[in-house]
Amino acid sequence: MGDLTGLVAVCLIFGVPVIAILTEHQRKVMQMKLKLREQEDEGLRGELDSLKREIQSLRDTSTQYDISLDANMQRLEGRVARLESHTITSQSASASDTESARVRIGN
Repeated sequence: MGDLTGLVAVCLIFGVPVIAILTEHQRKVMQMKLKLREQEDEGLRGELDSLKREIQSLRDTSTQYDISLDANMQRLEGRVARLESHTITSQSASASDTESARVRIGN
């Protein structure tokens, strides 16, 4: 039993510091892993923010083109409407001139 007590005493004397050293090492390794992960997360956040800004810029640009296209379409529709009304007015004026000419010829 005395030998067993001595062996336990030696194991405790040398074992406790070894266990403390190992747990401290594991704690430091875990801290380094967490720091590395945080740095990667910050890099990803920066890239994500950059992509969000690019998407917003593209949305703004496409909205401006849509508005410009709509304005051009409205302007073209107005021009076509004016041409159509001008053509109808010209045709009715030509038709009335032709009828008046027929009436004069018949008299």
